[in-house]
Amino acid sequence: MSVEDLVLGNKSKDARRATFVVAGERLAVYHQSGEYAEPRARFVCRVGRAITDVTVCPDGRFLATVGATDVLVKLWFKKVAVSAAGHVSAALSFMYIRHPAPVYSMTFRPNPVLSVTQSVGVARQNALLTTCADGVARVWLEHSRLQY
Repeated sequence: MSVEDLVLGNKSKDARRATFVVAGERLAVYHQSGEYAEPRARFVCRVGRAITDVTVCPDGRFLATVGATDVLVKLWFKKVAVSAAGHVSAALSFMYIRHPAPVYSMTFRPNPVLSVTQSVGVARQNALLTTCADGVARVWLEHSRLQY
């Protein structure tokens, strides 16, 4: 699943199509359907503090954002809801990951210990690596029991 899937629910392998994230005073995910097509916003959200760093996990299921002096990383994910009438809707939601000091950097990596080929039937998990002003690097692992 890509960021495009996260926001749009569809996927294209066409290199002329693109999905990209713009951050600052708001988080915006845009999709461009062709090389010369006008990009269209698929998700826009005003944020409390300006975003200075964005990272997307390798499989595109999560997006992490942080501000310049933030101690909270926002972990964005797709949230699906089904109404009583059976209508399915999807939106981006988030949770906070608290740190004891301002976060300097972050990146996603596949979890090397739990990464097993899908032919074995075990899904790959993501790891978020963060560093902050206390000088400690932290690894945050996706929890298999959480339903996003």
